[in-house]
Amino acid sequence: MPNLDGRKRTKANEMAGKLDAATRVRNTGRQLFILHLTGQRDEIRKLKTYESLMAVWGINVWLDELAMPHDDG
Repeated sequence: MPNLDGRKRTKANEMAGKLDAATRVRNTGRQLFILHLTGQRDEIRKLKTYESLMAVWGINVWLDELAMPHDDG
């Protein structure tokens, strides 16, 4: 018999890791966006290349979320 509880735990941990990564990306994206708006180009250059690329993706996701109408019910 396969260990179903173990699989569920593994899947839950995997999903939690993805959520944590998405949160980091969005936070970095917001940071980069604010630095861009305030003209702090030196601070932008200090960000690592990977973080910068992921931040651009995060900004796009964040802006998409802002543009979506929210049903507050």
